[in-house]
Amino acid sequence: MRPARISLLIAIVFSLTTNICADEFPAKEELENSLAYINVYTQSYDHYLPWKKKPVAKSVYYGCAVSENQILTTAEAVINSTFFKVKINSSNEYLSAQVRSIDYSLNLALLELETGKNFKPLTPVKFGNYKEGSQLRCYWLNSRGEVTTGRAYMDHATVSRSTTSHTNNLEYIAADGSQEAGWGEIFYDEQNSVGIAAWFNSDSKESGIVPAESIRNFLKESTQKSYRGFGMTGFKAAKLIDPARRNFLSLPENEKNGVFVTSLRTIGTGASDLEINDVIVSIDGKPINAYGKFEHPLYDEISYEYLITSKPIGEKIALELYRNGKKKKLSITCENFDANEMLIPYYQRGIQPEFIVRGGFVFQQLTRPYLQLWGDNWSGKVPPYLLDIYKRLSFKPDQEKKQIVVLSQVIPDDINIGYQQLVRVVVSKINGKNITSMHDVFDALNGKTVNGFDIIEFELDYPTVVIDRAKAATADTQLAEKYKITQLENRNN
Repeated sequence: MRPARISLLIAIVFSLTTNICADEFPAKEELENSLAYINVYTQSYDHYLPWKKKPVAKSVYYGCAVSENQILTTAEAVINSTFFKVKINSSNEYLSAQVRSIDYSLNLALLELETGKNFKPLTPVKFGNYKEGSQLRCYWLNSRGEVTTGRAYMDHATVSRSTTSHTNNLEYIAADGSQEAGWGEIFYDEQNSVGIAAWFNSDSKESGIVPAESIRNFLKESTQKSYRGFGMTGFKAAKLIDPARRNFLSLPENEKNGVFVTSLRTIGTGASDLEINDVIVSIDGKPINAYGKFEHPLYDEISYEYLITSKPIGEKIALELYRNGKKKKLSITCENFDANEMLIPYYQRGIQPEFIVRGGFVFQQLTRPYLQLWGDNWSGKVPPYLLDIYKRLSFKPDQEKKQIVVLSQVIPDDINIGYQQLVRVVVSKINGKNITSMHDVFDALNGKTVNGFDIIEFELDYPTVVIDRAKAATADTQLAEKYKITQLENRNN
C-alpha cells in the first residue's frame, strides 16, 4: 500500500475514533445551562494588626448547577467572601448569591442564586461513579458565557489532606490534564460527572477532584435544618510492620492486620474511647492491614480514615482491636468539631480575631493563621516554643487550656519602655488569675487590679510585665490616634 493511502487511512481511523470518543461526553451546548462563572470578592482580617482589614481581593471560580437555583463550587471559593457575582449562560447580567452551606473538610460550598421573574431554571448535573483509568473531560463557563473544555484521565483515588482543612478525605487524581483545572471545573466520565476540581499542579499536570461520592453526601446533608458535617478522627495511628513492636503489643502470631494508636486528641471520633497502643484491626468489618489501609470495592487500597471521614455525624462505627493483648469490640460515635474548638485553630474565616490592647501591649489568641505570618515554610521560622505547642497540642484543648494567648507585639510608648522586645510569648497569668482563654484576659484586664496595676506573667520564666492601668488608658487613646488603631479590643462572644 502506498504511503499516501496509509496516511489517509490513519487519518480516517483517527477521525472516527475521535468522533466516537466525542459522542461519549456531553456536547458543550448540553451543559450551557448547567455551569456558572463566579466572581468572588473577599476581605480578611490582618492577623498581625487584628483591628485592621486587608484590601478587598477579587478572584474567579467555577461551579455547576445541582438544582434549579443552586450552584456547587469549592469551599476555597467562598473563604472570607463578602460578595458574589454569578454569571450563567441564560442571563446577560450577573446574579447575586448567598452561601447556603459550606464544608471546609470536603472543600465544598453550596450557593443559592437570588433569582428574578425572568430567571431561567438551571439544569442540574448528574453525578456518577469512579472508574480508574477512564478518559475524562472537564468543562467550565468562561466570562463570556461560553463552555470551555479540557481533557485528562482518572489516575487513582486516595485519602489525602484537604486543601482547606486539617482533615484527610477521599480525593480523585486526574492526570495528564490538557488544561489547568483546579477552581471548580466539573469533570465528566462519559455522561456523568465524577466531581469538581479543587487544585492543579502545573509541574505534574495533575488535578485534585472532590469526588462525586463526597458531593452526594454533602448535598444530602445540606437539606437538613442545620448542617452537621462528617467525621473527624480523634486519634493518630501508625503502621505496624515491625515484628518487635507487634510482639511488644502482645499480638497473636497469626494476626497480620492492624495499626496502633500513637496519640489521642481530646476532640474528634474515638478520642474518649481509645487508648494509646490500642491496635485497630478492623473498622465496620473491614480488615485494616498493617499499613493502615483496607480494600475498597471501587478504590482498591485506601486509608482507614475514609471509614471515619465519609460518615455523617452521629453514626455508629464498629471497631475491633487488641488492648493489652486481649481482643475486644467497641462501638463508637462519629464526631467532628469546629476549628474554633481546637486549642490552636487551624483556620479562622469570616470572623475578626479576638484581641485586646492595654498599655501598647497586644494580646491575642494563638492560631495557625497567626503562625503563617512568618510566610512560606513558616514552620521553620516561627519561635520554636510556639511551633512545639502547635504540633503537640493543637487538637488537645481541655478545661485548663481552651486557648493559647500570646503577647503578639508591643506598640512603642513611654509606658512600655523596657518591655518592647518581649513579644511572641505565652501568657500564663494576669493579676494572679490563670489564663485558659481570651475570655480570661478580657475579664482580668477589665476587672480588679492589683493596687492599680495589671500584672502579666508568662510561661518559660519570661519577665513579668507591670502596667499602670490609669496611665494605660491615656496611653492607649494616644496610640490609637497615632497608629490608626480603630478599636482597642474585640470580643466575639
